[in-house]
Amino acid sequence: MTTREDIWDRLDQAHALPYGPARSALVAEAVTWADAIEDEEAAVVTRLELIHAYQWGREHWKGVAPFVWCLARQAERPDLFHHNRLYHLMWNYKWVVTAAAANPRVSLEQVRLLEDGMESFFRSQGASMHTVHGQRYYVAVDLGLPDEARAELAAWRATPRDENSDCVACDPERQVGAARRAEDWELAVATAVPVLREDVGCGEQPAGMQNLVLLPLLASGRPRAAWEAHLRSYRKHRVNPRYTAPMGRHLEYLALSGHLVRGLEILRRHASWTADADEADSLQVLLIGIALVLREAERAGLGQEPLGVDLPSHAVWGPEAGVGAEATVSRARQQILAWVRSLTAAYDARNGNPVLGRDLEQALAREPFAVADFTRILELISPSEPLPEAAPVSDLPEAGAGPHASSDAGGSGGSAGGGSAGGGSASPDAGGSDPGASPDAGPGAPGGAGQVPGGAGQAPTSPASPAPAPRQEPAEPYPPLSLPVLTPPADGLEAATRIQRLPAAMTLEATFLHQQVRERGLLPVDEEGLTLRQRCDLAMTAGAAAFRLDDPYQAMERRRQALVLAQQEAEQDPGVDTRLHVTCVALSCLRSENAAAERTEITGVDQDEAQRMQYQAWQGRVGRLHHLASRLRADVAELAQGTPQDRRTAMSGLDHLVRCSYLLNDLDLAAEVLQQAEELVRDVESRGEDPDGILRDILDLDRVAVSAMRGEPYQACVLADSLLRRHDPCPAWLALAARDSLGWTCGMYGMQEEAARQLQESANISLALDVRDWATETMANLANALGATGRFLEAAEVLETAIGLLRGPGLQRRRMRLLWVLTHVLDDLDEYARLRETSQELAELELATGNDKGALAAFERAARASYELKEAHTAAALYQRCADLEDPDSPGGALRRSRLLRRAAFALTRQPTTAMTRAQLPRARDLWQLGADLLDQAWERPCEEAVQERADAYEQLGEILWSGTELQEAGRHFATSARLYAEAGRSEDQARVTAHVARIHAILIREDPAAHLPLARQGVAQVRALLAHPRWEGNPALEDVGKVEQYLDSLGPAGAGSAG
Repeated sequence: MTTREDIWDRLDQAHALPYGPARSALVAEAVTWADAIEDEEAAVVTRLELIHAYQWGREHWKGVAPFVWCLARQAERPDLFHHNRLYHLMWNYKWVVTAAAANPRVSLEQVRLLEDGMESFFRSQGASMHTVHGQRYYVAVDLGLPDEARAELAAWRATPRDENSDCVACDPERQVGAARRAEDWELAVATAVPVLREDVGCGEQPAGMQNLVLLPLLASGRPRAAWEAHLRSYRKHRVNPRYTAPMGRHLEYLALSGHLVRGLEILRRHASWTADADEADSLQVLLIGIALVLREAERAGLGQEPLGVDLPSHAVWGPEAGVGAEATVSRARQQILAWVRSLTAAYDARNGNPVLGRDLEQALAREPFAVADFTRILELISPSEPLPEAAPVSDLPEAGAGPHASSDAGGSGGSAGGGSAGGGSASPDAGGSDPGASPDAGPGAPGGAGQVPGGAGQAPTSPASPAPAPRQEPAEPYPPLSLPVLTPPADGLEAATRIQRLPAAMTLEATFLHQQVRERGLLPVDEEGLTLRQRCDLAMTAGAAAFRLDDPYQAMERRRQALVLAQQEAEQDPGVDTRLHVTCVALSCLRSENAAAERTEITGVDQDEAQRMQYQAWQGRVGRLHHLASRLRADVAELAQGTPQDRRTAMSGLDHLVRCSYLLNDLDLAAEVLQQAEELVRDVESRGEDPDGILRDILDLDRVAVSAMRGEPYQACVLADSLLRRHDPCPAWLALAARDSLGWTCGMYGMQEEAARQLQESANISLALDVRDWATETMANLANALGATGRFLEAAEVLETAIGLLRGPGLQRRRMRLLWVLTHVLDDLDEYARLRETSQELAELELATGNDKGALAAFERAARASYELKEAHTAAALYQRCADLEDPDSPGGALRRSRLLRRAAFALTRQPTTAMTRAQLPRARDLWQLGADLLDQAWERPCEEAVQERADAYEQLGEILWSGTELQEAGRHFATSARLYAEAGRSEDQARVTAHVARIHAILIREDPAAHLPLARQGVAQVRALLAHPRWEGNPALEDVGKVEQYLDSLGPAGAGSAG
């Protein structure tokens, strides 16, 4: 037979799930059980829970029936509704009224009845009319009654807040929304100031307010503040379709601020949300944003391009209105316009006025505040424009100057998430913090947790994101750029020939040609009938392509093939230019070999021996470098006496040599080569053979790199800066190379802000030229610079943009490299859901490339993210997958596998309820035992480390059993752990687990006071003895036993005999 405890257990299970149909179904089942056993209190509690589940699970209208039931029951049995339940009932009244107004299928009469009922109910409870007027304001907006909306807003300002009011961060959204509709941009921003400055906040703020004032910030002449507000709030809103309306405002902002590229990217990323909107008004805001982005795309000449993604229909608010991926941008825009106009017409028909239709057309006709700039694709956060003084949101004299001055009685509010043509009814799904998982939360109640002596405290909150450092502009602006027209090659042979004839420093065109080769599949080509030089060019190009795709081993193999062909050519034509070509190819082989060696891990020897072997191999490469250098420099001296083309060929050879020298860290040789190159360039300049100064530019770029590596950052930066100012206009290839050199040098020596500035400009230049391969490499360095200064949000945005560009054949390794960096950044941002998703993608890519070690590291990071998300089963499964990738027969493999299996066991029991934890104990025991058994393989003979590991293992088992309330057994394993820690001489660890034993005995006094009271006191004494030295003052174990001792003393002689 079902009992009340069964009902509470079912609610606990529901609390373990995210909001949505699955959670709501479990709560609905609890409602039926409460009715079946005729438990009146449980019937109230479960229905309040069900309303809450429907509301936050985006199933609003399913919550109306249980709400009406609760309302009627409260009238009949007010004693069943203590203060907390009554508060939740009143809070639910707020969203029921506004949800009705936001639904055009609810008649005007029904909306008015709900409004009147809300006022009567609030008055009957002695509540302030502040909340009533606030909700009526939203209703008036959705009913197309602007005069009534203004009157309700004035009444809202004139009445005092109480515990039913939205929180002080969410409450001002009404005034912001009204100012938006009136296009009083300054008032909208001023009202939001306390939230924007984070003087006040809640679970939905400041993101909700940042989103709401995107347009006011932009229209009031604060584009930098608007961009920062967009970036920060988008990170929150991107994760859940309940932010449909905020996503629409993000798209509106991007369309009107000139960020068309990002607008299209975000539109396509969240295209499926047209089917997920919870309310008609939320969908309306999203459709407006989509329409504006598509309008700007059409104006930019993209009208005939395919949309590329489906914009699915909505089952309720547009079952026939979806847009297919094959539709052109122009066609998609027309379909979206028809959809949103049809939806708004339903409001006007219900309202009996054309106001919302008029507001819609005004929103759709709004012109951009900035022209789309395709050269500024990548934008970072800059210091924002000044904000105005905070505007008051109350006319009461005691309210102060702004919402931060109002008292917060604990109410949780709704952010203005939807609204006809840009703001209307507040709904919990559109924003506003969750008022709590349960109207009866507390010790022993559903969703609550009982306390034991020394129980855990609250988890720390995340720190606020650091503000960006001020941007330092150069003393004078750089000259404008000369952007080249990059001509695609006709075929692979032409691409290879052009690449191999380019100077090594002029990498812009080479990168473009490599991108063309990869994307168009121009290699390999049929080599029949080709000359040795053409075949060598093809092999060199293939090697360079492999190097760019992060495969130095393949690059080394192809370049060695090219060397053989070059040597064969030299045998047929032993001229000096051919000899120089052979040497340059050999230098390329040496660079690939050096890169491959840096990635090769020497196994089977200790670390010192591995380092010695690596050093010897490096010395061998340097010796070969010197041999090649002597040959090349002799050939250069001969060519310098020849024709102008010979001297250019000679300079190209010296450029190859100096680059190879500093990459192998032979800076003395690099300096000698630079001196020879200086003499050659002076000779060329004196002959007037380099009118554009290209050879001087190449030489100085090499000097920048060598100076930076020699520890001369100032000289390197000054020279790189002068390169950017040398020509007017500045050639794009030189601007990119100089900015990347500046960024690399500044980053190496801790000048991260300047590094970020230069790398951002470089990335935007290459993106404007559509040389994405260059851009993604620069963006990786940019993300590192941003991360080094704590600008993790911007680093994540940069990396995600770069990763989005790395889709296509051959890009897997480069994509993986950026994914690794992104996992670190997401970890810093505490974005655990995205971290789990990214880490799992990375792990599967590592497995596909045969890198089990990399896959293991990625799966472990995903497991940790799942643990932080309280996804116990997922975390345990991922830790088991990590364990499966460990070879127990490899050095240290048995120990690592043991630890992973024990982590899986521990993760499995981190369930939200005791009942759910107990259900997992058998499996957790098995996993722990598998891990413990492997400890026998970890060491060949007994040692202190083995004892410590076993102590750790038994402590972990004790924690697993304790979480499942197997207290007696947990205490025995803690005692075993304490004994092993003592054997290993780890007194602090011994004290920690002994304190656990004392706590367990204190809890068990209720069962057997005579047995457990002395054992609890004995444990307290042992801990105090172990930590008697003054250095242990403040140790957590002393705090734990202090609480236990206080509890024991409170029992007294009489209480000890009947404790519990």
